[in-house]
Amino acid sequence: MSLGKALELDCGERRIAALQWGDPDGAPVLALHGWMDHAGSFAELAPLLDGCRTVAIDWPGHGRSPLDPGGDHFHFVDNVVVIDQALAALGWSRAHLLGHSMGAALALLYAAAYPDRAASLISIDMLGPISDEPGDFPTRLRRALQARSDYAERRRHFDTREAAIAARVKPELSSQGATLLAERGLEQTPDGWTWCGDRRLKLPSLTRLTSDQIDAALRATDVPTLVIRAAGDRPQRLEKMFARRFKELPRGTLATLPGGHHLHLENPGPCAATIVEFLLGPGAAEES
Repeated sequence: MSLGKALELDCGERRIAALQWGDPDGAPVLALHGWMDHAGSFAELAPLLDGCRTVAIDWPGHGRSPLDPGGDHFHFVDNVVVIDQALAALGWSRAHLLGHSMGAALALLYAAAYPDRAASLISIDMLGPISDEPGDFPTRLRRALQARSDYAERRRHFDTREAAIAARVKPELSSQGATLLAERGLEQTPDGWTWCGDRRLKLPSLTRLTSDQIDAALRATDVPTLVIRAAGDRPQRLEKMFARRFKELPRGTLATLPGGHHLHLENPGPCAATIVEFLLGPGAAEES
């Protein structure tokens, strides 16, 4: 695994850590990782994206990027601003947006707002943010406020690196994937091994977008869009939501590939081949 070249993007009051791979003159690709991951989640995929210059950022509070100074919250939609700042810091007026999970949801919102700045959108195992219905708002707000009232900064520490990796393994992330993320995501402190990432990221959002708002964003995303779905099973309600949302895309292409939610990390070969064909093959997004 190649962790690439470390970068630090100057985004005004905000510092964003990043990793870079590929040809400096290649097609510009901004890679956006998922919740509680980091830029290193693209370390298996990015070196396989021939013909591309891929820059993966750490979202604020993730990896090596601190949460905003004095910040006591994490608003999901605020990170759309980070995409704009990262593109400006890189000097890219237009780029391909490659996102996984949370990163894919945010990339879609940015492409909806600025379709002229997105050469294409590549969405890995996510299509738009998780939504709430309008009537859910009071309950969500109450729970979020209570969580902030109860919050205490206590990071979990482990006696060994292996124990920390084992704790990260979930149905959506294999032991292999957790081990790969550990290369950049774990740090050793006097209290033991701990995962990087601000604990405030786990506080529930004060609000979420509604399904109508997300549908409007999908329809406004008038750019070539590759949606990569993991072949694993999901609850039927999520499959129905995904199928409905995909129909709202003006220029969507769907690829179902072997692997789980982190397929770009755990099985990068088919994922990379599909992306390169989409970006640079005959009739590709690069020509749009």
